[in-house]
Amino acid sequence: MTHPPPLSRCLASQAEQEDQNHESIYQHFTKLVSALSADAETKPKLYRHPDEWHASLDHLVGAMVAQQHFKARPTDVLLASFPKSGTTWLKALLFATLNRSSYSNSQHHPFTTLSPHECVPFLESQVYTNNRIPDLDVLPSPRLFSTHIPFRSLPQSVMKQWSISVRGSPGLGRIGIMSWDTGRGTWKGLKVLFLTYEEVMQAPLAHLTRLAEFIGCPFTMDEEKEGVVGAIIRLCAFENLSCLEVNKNGKTRFARTPIENSMFYRRGVVGDWVNNLTLEMVRRLEEITEGKFGGSGLPF
Repeated sequence: MTHPPPLSRCLASQAEQEDQNHESIYQHFTKLVSALSADAETKPKLYRHPDEWHASLDHLVGAMVAQQHFKARPTDVLLASFPKSGTTWLKALLFATLNRSSYSNSQHHPFTTLSPHECVPFLESQVYTNNRIPDLDVLPSPRLFSTHIPFRSLPQSVMKQWSISVRGSPGLGRIGIMSWDTGRGTWKGLKVLFLTYEEVMQAPLAHLTRLAEFIGCPFTMDEEKEGVVGAIIRLCAFENLSCLEVNKNGKTRFARTPIENSMFYRRGVVGDWVNNLTLEMVRRLEEITEGKFGGSGLPF
């Protein structure tokens, strides 16, 4: 069974005049972004926005369009993370948990034909991209989205709603939480579930239970007795997802670029940073982290 991506239902054909209006909005932000300074020494090239650095002009334009047009609902769930910090895995766990009553049979699960990134799309590179401003109102609640947009650049409506933040170890993305520098505690008062890759890897059952409670669909006692939590963890395991045909040979489009799904399935070994970073690099990362988040109450 082939499942259409959730986002496809809000991409219906629009009137020509509306399409032209959307295109002009993208052209406006593209012109602004094109004037930004860039660091040509980095790969990929980084573009300087007043709030932060971005590695893609298309994604930066998408973030700006999202700021202006995305209207969050109280029931929305937004997964916010830095690239390569366990985002694909958490997207799978999130989607499977929320939709467990609809897709109890793993053989007919959307994951057999869709990547987790198609099930939980990025605001800046899959929702608001290619001159599109989709009608997200047609999506049923709760809506699932994800983002790599820095905290201070998120749409204002998001600040009042739900969010999940995830980070990893130095080798798996811990430095990325720097782009979520919230100014020592300004995140407090928001509905935020802060997860670490290492914690979820160490105790997946406990943290998936936390996740389900946070998004408002806790596991029942009967589900726990029947092994539903464990079944979701096995469904979303690297060993299972990486072997599916859609993830071995399929592609997912981000802005104008199709990316092979296999690129999102790496080793993901906790502590593997010792094989990639020197002790001096780790010391420097710890120093920056403490300077940015000391006193925030977040665990590091």
